Amino acid sequence: RITYLNNSSVAGRSEVQDVEAVFQIFQIGFDGVYTVLLDGPPTPAFIQDALNDLPTIFPFSVTVALVGTAYRVTFPVEMGNVPLLTVISSAYNHSITAVEIVQGITSASQIAFTLDRATTNYMDFINDNITDAILTDQFMNLFNIRCPPSLNNPQVSSSIVYADDFEDLGCSNNTLNIIDMAFCGCGALKDSSQYLVTGNNQVAAYMCFAYKVVTGGSLTLNFLVESDGNPPVLETIQQTITADSLWHYNCIDLLDMLEQYNPMYMAVTTFTILQVNINYFSPLTIMIDTVTLRIDQPIGYEDSNTLTQTDLSGLGPCTFPFTYNGQNYFSCVLDDQNQPICGLSNNTRFYCQNSSIEGVRRLFPKYQMLRSSFQVTHVPTQQTIDISFRYAACMSPSLISVVPPNVGQVTSISNASKAIGGYYSIMFDGEVYSPIPVAIEGSSLANIFQSFLHFGFVGVTRTGDCNQYAYTIQWLANGEQPLITIQNASQVTP
Repeated sequence: RITYLNNSSVAGRSEVQDVEAVFQIFQIGFDGVYTVLLDGPPTPAFIQDALNDLPTIFPFSVTVALVGTAYRVTFPVEMGNVPLLTVISSAYNHSITAVEIVQGITSASQIAFTLDRATTNYMDFINDNITDAILTDQFMNLFNIRCPPSLNNPQVSSSIVYADDFEDLGCSNNTLNIIDMAFCGCGALKDSSQYLVTGNNQVAAYMCFAYKVVTGGSLTLNFLVESDGNPPVLETIQQTITADSLWHYNCIDLLDMLEQYNPMYMAVTTFTILQVNINYFSPLTIMIDTVTLRIDQPIGYEDSNTLTQTDLSGLGPCTFPFTYNGQNYFSCVLDDQNQPICGLSNNTRFYCQNSSIEGVRRLFPKYQMLRSSFQVTHVPTQQTIDISFRYAACMSPSLISVVPPNVGQVTSISNASKAIGGYYSIMFDGEVYSPIPVAIEGSSLANIFQSFLHFGFVGVTRTGDCNQYAYTIQWLANGEQPLITIQNASQVTP
């Protein structure tokens, strides 16, 4: 339960920090996510735009001015005392931190909530109607992949004339790693009947999108093109991609692509991409996310040549994939100190000098949530918010924090029930089969059943989570079957 105050009258003060100008390639990080590559020293205006494109600052904005040899960054008063900015660069072997000039004091006019190093947007509980739906959206976003807003938010980037993040396709699959399932947010296109672009009537110079294509696969797109007022023409064009079962982000120069495909487009004055779809794909071989049609490329877009110079370390070669905390990574990743690393050798961490949009320019959730478990109830008259949820890993969640801490407190009303584990045995048609893992996936249980001599071919679906599972078993042949009974559950915990 969160109990908050909304009658605070603290005189706020903006946080001010200085970042020394760097005369080589560098990036500035805030609260676990880093800017585009900055070719030093850029103008203060460019630094300001880059910082305001961080998902950990947006929708607020900072101002930047040059003071001596430093970029002076002033945060909005609503954010109060914030973490120090960090800098990674080819000029350093490890990250350096900004110098705090003025420690911020929040005005307490707006409140945010933090969980596992991710923070919601700041909300005005005094003047705005903060509904359960708004709070649900904010807390759910803590478990999404958060991208620079210039990639996919038309309200932020006037260059974007069309955008689709495919979040409406759902984020309900809790068994898969969100890093595999989306580039931004938590959903992606996985259905060949879904269009990448549909109903567009705006002129654009670029089409940008994230893709993941199975190793050895290909990507061919159908473009419905209207040019110079002529009837639309469907152009089927194979794309140059990296097919390695990993996410990549690409921007297509549309005119250049069309001219190379058909030289007649050299004579075209204007053209519009009305719709785009994938020419062919099998389920799970291609995934698409974060599609935009736009006038200009996103801030700091990294083409294929730039990507070969990112995710590097000055302490030793970055060899991908590398293993950290039991997972394999193919680009720089944040360690437990929010520092980007790209390898470990004899307990030595290779700190990244730079990183790409495929690395630490996006903010990843520390844990995944069982989305079906989430509930929120806001009672404005009592200034309380009751939140219930659990992690997909079936562990008890961390305690939420209020930002700023002096305007609220959080208490745990009840802990998540312990996850069920262990093994059991079943009896079918007079025979006992064991061991059956308690939390086994439906498809794996089907494989176990079909390995038994007299069981036959079955399909199995699983429902429930963590402390309780139910399985529906359907025989694919042989008609009516004897009932299955649990024979021995003595090894089931807790």
